[in-house]
Amino acid sequence: MKTLIFGAGRSFVEFYEFSKEFWNESKIVAILDNDEKKWGGDYYGIPITSPYDIQKYEYDVILICSAYEYEIEGQLIYELNVDKEKIDVQPDLDAMVNKVWEKMEEWGGFDIIFLCSEVQQACERFKMEFGNKVF
Repeated sequence: MKTLIFGAGRSFVEFYEFSKEFWNESKIVAILDNDEKKWGGDYYGIPITSPYDIQKYEYDVILICSAYEYEIEGQLIYELNVDKEKIDVQPDLDAMVNKVWEKMEEWGGFDIIFLCSEVQQACERFKMEFGNKVF
């Protein structure tokens, strides 16, 4: 499966670092970003380009890696004429981590067994969602 990533910021870097064992870099075609200062650069050897260059690429899915997912989805659909079925959003890893911290605060302490269990469950959810996909 050929994938375009939309978002060349912290969300992508964290997501990629967390999930790189699941990625086949040769399948990530490019990273799209609205910040023209990033165009021409790369992350992990993956070129960063303008979203308006999208027609230059063959792709099966666009994975949004940004906190601006709704705005980006609108841009893809209404400005760039991308089929909504080809758009996906990264799992919200920050929300998973925040849930762990909230539980620890609720209990008034640090429970390493709970923390390990929550992290393991988050990883299992990730594997279930993305483990079957070849990026």
